[in-house]
Amino acid sequence: MSTPLQDAPHAGSLPDYYRGYLVHTEGVSAVLDALEAQADQVARRLGHVAPQLETHRYAPGKWSVRGVVGHLVDTERVFQLRALWFARGDAQALPGYDETRWGAASNADDLALDRLLAEYHAVRRSSLNLWRNFSPELLARTGEANGQRFQVGAIPWFLLGHERHHLAILKERYGV
Repeated sequence: MSTPLQDAPHAGSLPDYYRGYLVHTEGVSAVLDALEAQADQVARRLGHVAPQLETHRYAPGKWSVRGVVGHLVDTERVFQLRALWFARGDAQALPGYDETRWGAASNADDLALDRLLAEYHAVRRSSLNLWRNFSPELLARTGEANGQRFQVGAIPWFLLGHERHHLAILKERYGV
């Protein structure tokens, strides 16, 4: 019997908006292994960004490299909480997450990129430990956030695709 971590999420396991990121997970069969490899890729790609590029924005209102890393950390933390909340069976709905507001309120551009990357890796390790400790029953549970239903086991898939999306933008717009 397969678990939500072995198979790409089915329709209804994520809201439509979040399912759009799953195009970046095609061909993946082991999402936790892919998330672990992704963390290594981030270290290789962003660990040597030129200091002047760290806070550069390719257009007004867009995130810098530091801002993108801060956004990835924030998003993973929010969805880690959602996964834990739903897995524990709490019936209370969670609020939405406005990444634009959070980004504007963030101090990511004031932090050294190596500090942001250290935080990113700590959060990713925490996420991997969380999902590895969930039973198939817990992975199958669902909950509500921002008026939408999420399945616990679909969240790692979203995070993988979401991060791949942002890494593609960093490559395209910043050459990193």
